[in-house]
Amino acid sequence: MKAIHYMKQIFAGLLLSTVALSTHALTLLDAKSESLSGGKERVTLMFDAAPVSVSTYKITQPPQLVVDVPNASTSFSEQVLSGNLRSLSVVDGGSKLRAIINMNSSYQHESYVQGNNVVIDFMTGASKKVTQIQPTYLRKPITASTSRGAQSNEIQSIDFKTGENGSGVVVIETGSGAKTEIDQMGARIELLVKNAFLPQRLRKRFDVNDFSTPVSYFTATQEGPNVLVTVYPQGNYDYFGFQMGDSYSVNVSPITLEELEEQTEEEIVYSGEKLNFNFQDIPVRQVLQIIADINNKNLVVGDNVSGNVTLRLVDVPWDQALDLILKSNNLDKLEKGNILFVAPTDEIVEQKTKKLKTNQEIKELSPLRTEFFEVNYAKASDLLQLIRESKFSSDRGTALADERTNTLIISDTEDKLEEIRRMLGRVDVSVRQVLIEARMVLANESFSQALGVNWGAVNIYGDQKVSVNSASIDLSAPGATTSVALGISDLASGLLELEITAQEQVGNGEVISSPKILTSDKMQASISSGTQIPFTTVSDGGTNTQFIDAVLALDVTPQITPDGSIIMDIAFSNDSPQLLDTGQIGIDTNELITQVLVENGQTVVLGGIYTEDVQESVAKTPILGDIPLLGHLFRRSVESTSKRELLVFITPKLVEKGVF
Repeated sequence: MKAIHYMKQIFAGLLLSTVALSTHALTLLDAKSESLSGGKERVTLMFDAAPVSVSTYKITQPPQLVVDVPNASTSFSEQVLSGNLRSLSVVDGGSKLRAIINMNSSYQHESYVQGNNVVIDFMTGASKKVTQIQPTYLRKPITASTSRGAQSNEIQSIDFKTGENGSGVVVIETGSGAKTEIDQMGARIELLVKNAFLPQRLRKRFDVNDFSTPVSYFTATQEGPNVLVTVYPQGNYDYFGFQMGDSYSVNVSPITLEELEEQTEEEIVYSGEKLNFNFQDIPVRQVLQIIADINNKNLVVGDNVSGNVTLRLVDVPWDQALDLILKSNNLDKLEKGNILFVAPTDEIVEQKTKKLKTNQEIKELSPLRTEFFEVNYAKASDLLQLIRESKFSSDRGTALADERTNTLIISDTEDKLEEIRRMLGRVDVSVRQVLIEARMVLANESFSQALGVNWGAVNIYGDQKVSVNSASIDLSAPGATTSVALGISDLASGLLELEITAQEQVGNGEVISSPKILTSDKMQASISSGTQIPFTTVSDGGTNTQFIDAVLALDVTPQITPDGSIIMDIAFSNDSPQLLDTGQIGIDTNELITQVLVENGQTVVLGGIYTEDVQESVAKTPILGDIPLLGHLFRRSVESTSKRELLVFITPKLVEKGVF
């Protein structure tokens, strides 16, 4: 025990000897930022004397540049910067001053000492390439916002192009005042443009797989007041987004598996107590023991751990220092509670493999249990197919569906039964329902008037006044409802008759058809009502009678969005039989097919047709009808006007309980 206590005192002395006591020769007086030409931004740290040296290193998530100036101190802690450089934080580290510059993204930089100042130039322009990027699946949400008013932006265009090193770039014309958020959601990248409008022509899927980039395809949709652009990459990739002028670009570039592993390692967050190490050719076992003693860890070291190590680490978390020591000596660790086990990497991998294999064997030998799952809302047969296709059951397990009781009968291990139970809890839920009411209004208005004359002349002779010669001009108004007759008689020569006829007709009609139907989310529903009209055809094979539907029909498939709106694929028709002038029966058709996004309870006009028919006709007696003024006595004029207007409305309503 005394020997151990003595060794602890020796190593504690080694640690204390590494702490250098120094006086502050420099003082940071002020800091400023400014924009330069050529896409550069500059940060200047102003001291009371010339710094001897300066060192920098970059942190990529969040994007930061760390500037260390030895033998310096400061009197302030934080300052807000401008442009793409957000803020400056200053920490007095005892033997050095550390300045942390927070950036909007990772930029190339150049640092140098100029007189009493430390100058850092950042290449923030679009022509400069961003060199350090983090892997997409670990990236935290990035918010890029610019000052603007409440007026909405309209997306002008969405384009795709290839970039450097096989990258794919999605370019969205958002406008210079757009507020955007970019994030990685599972296997896709989502760009949200806030308070923006997406024209209908851009609401679609863009297939870009032929460009041989990591981007397979991307979609653009209107999500309430925002526009959502979703990028679907493939393979190992990295991405970043940036605003340049009126355009926002999402750059997706391919990366190798090695680069992916390196970036994953860079994302490890170390939270241990910061220590200083300064050892020369010290055995690895002794360094591990020192770290374990400082952190009150129980240490177990494998027999094959050997070798020496030279360290000089300043202000480094102990867990990061431990990882560096292990990796530099091809070692790895296992932690369980307060026990730290260190051995060569091959041994650790072998132990983990054996453990996984043992666990797999235990699962394979686990006893089978049979459980009955009562299905409430879905069909048991559908869920049975889902279980088989998704491989929820093990190779030893069996699954059956009883359609009569809508029950699943599953025999499997306890772990698999628990997985199936959780899955059923997610998918066997009540489906929201939508009541859809359509209304078609067909309005007709007609007006016609006609004016005509009828001339007659009769010659008579003898006591019986028998007519031997007669003449007439019949230009009567068709369907005349009013007539005025005038006769001029001369018993010696005959009778002259004049009849003026007139007709006027006004008609108004309105037809309202209002089908309604209740259906579940994403389930197609149809309703129709009408008649079947027989049509007979005669051929060499005989007489064939075919029935044609003339019905009012509504066919709709709703989709409820997360915000409570309803997307509907609608096919609406209203056909009715009509008697033609030939005496045959025809079908008057009105049809509408469309897709529309409507808020819950809102009524929208899907479409409309307006027709107006104006006709004028004149019949007259040759020559006599062309005489000015008097010619009206030898004419028949007919004027008619008909108007028809068709409007189709739709109103969807979410129904909590399926009644209406």
